[in-house]
Amino acid sequence: MAKCKRNLMNNHEQVSCRVIKSCYDFAFSRSISLESIIHDHGSSMEIIGDSYGWTDTVFYNAIIDHIENGMQKTGISFQVGIESIENNSWKDIENVIKAIGDIRPILQQIDRFSSYFFREKLFSFVENKPGSAIITPVDNSPFITNAVNFIAGSITSVPLLWNGEPLSALKLRDGSIKINTSGNRSFFDTPREYKNYSPRLLEEIVAGLEKNKELIEEKNRLLKKKNSELHEAYIQLEKSTDKKIQNEKMAVLGRLATGIAHEINNPLSFVISNFRSIGDYFLAIAGEASANIPENITSDIPKVLAETEEGLHRVKKLVEDINYMAHPGHGKKTYANVKDLIRSSLRICRNLYKNDISVTESYGHKSDVFCIPSRLSQVFLNILLNSIYAVKSKPAAAGGEILIKTSENKKNLTVSFRDNGTGIPEQNISQIFEPFFTTKIPGEGTGLGLSTAQSIIQSHNGEISCASRENEWTEITIRLPLSKDKASKDIDIELF
Repeated sequence: MAKCKRNLMNNHEQVSCRVIKSCYDFAFSRSISLESIIHDHGSSMEIIGDSYGWTDTVFYNAIIDHIENGMQKTGISFQVGIESIENNSWKDIENVIKAIGDIRPILQQIDRFSSYFFREKLFSFVENKPGSAIITPVDNSPFITNAVNFIAGSITSVPLLWNGEPLSALKLRDGSIKINTSGNRSFFDTPREYKNYSPRLLEEIVAGLEKNKELIEEKNRLLKKKNSELHEAYIQLEKSTDKKIQNEKMAVLGRLATGIAHEINNPLSFVISNFRSIGDYFLAIAGEASANIPENITSDIPKVLAETEEGLHRVKKLVEDINYMAHPGHGKKTYANVKDLIRSSLRICRNLYKNDISVTESYGHKSDVFCIPSRLSQVFLNILLNSIYAVKSKPAAAGGEILIKTSENKKNLTVSFRDNGTGIPEQNISQIFEPFFTTKIPGEGTGLGLSTAQSIIQSHNGEISCASRENEWTEITIRLPLSKDKASKDIDIELF
């Protein structure tokens, strides 16, 4: 885009909008419309009217070409420079130049004068001689030629600012431009002129400064308004993101609720049954008239107690895993074993896969990772749920497999989840990490699972990628840095 922008220094923003405004005023006086070319380059009258803005050389050359085509004449940039003062195209800096009051110091500081209009160096040599100055361009490229002609034309008309006569100029064979300064009248040449003109000049300078102050104040007001609107929009986005991610978590936990209840019910059932047996045994012992206790009772009590303890531990661990997942997630980063986090996620969704999907785990890592454990658990659970859904959605669901592998090198720990489910169509792979994108039927998913996973992995300075072949397999690969410094990226938006 060829928009004039403030405070952006790069190779493309070399031309001041003062130059573009000069071209526009020149073209307007000759009934040549620049509206289409300004629009095509993504600019506007408001933008080119900002004398502090900058644009690119392509835009400037295009405007010059357009004017020359309209006039059927070449080399018009010199004339544009001459008329730029008459058209008041420079705005604020005219008073600065007027205050100098003499063409000689301007020629001595021609590079500085040129910098008001072009950031690129235009001249390789400037020779000041009594009564003349010779300007030699650095090369003969179209932009440099147009720019130097504009500067030369502008200099010849500068004396008009103090009611002097314009200077004459001559283009030499080598492309240099000779400016004739003999007979040039300085603003300060006569005491009378200085006396009569000085107050008016000062008034114009003060008026220009006041106008600039008003413009700056107005732009500051607009900037504060925009900043306020942006801040409010950011707050709303943050709230919206938190809400959507929390909804995704609730949807996940909701889908797991039935299975979790079943997993809790099984161990509790035999815990209750075992305790009933223990009660019966104690009743039998208490009812014995003698101290002789049947051998089958004494041998069965340790087994019953062991099973009871195992069942209670399963209930306890399952509840711990669920609480860990559902925690708001404001914890600090710490070192954690990826194997423990994966197995925690597997326990939570066990009821969804235990009867018809084989899960194979292959852990080839030794190092812990610096992370927020509950968030990585959320990532692993989201991926596992997607894999389970894909395997069960395949017509031949029998023989479903999920392979979980880890490995590490000096820099990263890699985790991969591969399933033999429905796979992902090639045209959809680039979209699977986008928020709200889902291939599940309505009510089965929100489309935030993998988007959430990507946000969490990126907040840990990691990477997540997907490879798939439709109707055959899908593999999600995660790479996490082992270095604590590289894993310590600040998290701007609270995910949970």
